[in-house]
Amino acid sequence: MKTFINKTILNLSLFLLLFSYVFAQTPIKDILGNPLKYDGKVVTIQGKAMFVKEKVSRAGNLYTTFDLYDGEETITIFTWGHNHVKDGERVEVVGIFKETKRVGKLIFKNQIDADKIKQLK
Repeated sequence: MKTFINKTILNLSLFLLLFSYVFAQTPIKDILGNPLKYDGKVVTIQGKAMFVKEKVSRAGNLYTTFDLYDGEETITIFTWGHNHVKDGERVEVVGIFKETKRVGKLIFKNQIDADKIKQLK
């Protein structure tokens, strides 16, 4: 029984450590200062949404783009769907940073493809 409890505590501790590592916030200046280090990695950032644009692609897919400003730097956010983020709203974004993203003939630099956007108070 004692071994089971010790293993459970160890597994929980490892999970919490991994969870905090994956979802630890990264300053935008760190990402932009070394984009190849973060390329393809999951990042979590918070800031103010600016220049929010809800659009529809030629294929009919809804998507949203906006700039996220953390008080020092700004980075572009892309997400599928219309998340109803408003200009000036504080949000937390979790997504994959891409140093270079190609869509057809278009090339996007230093963008986060958001998987999760949470509105903050």
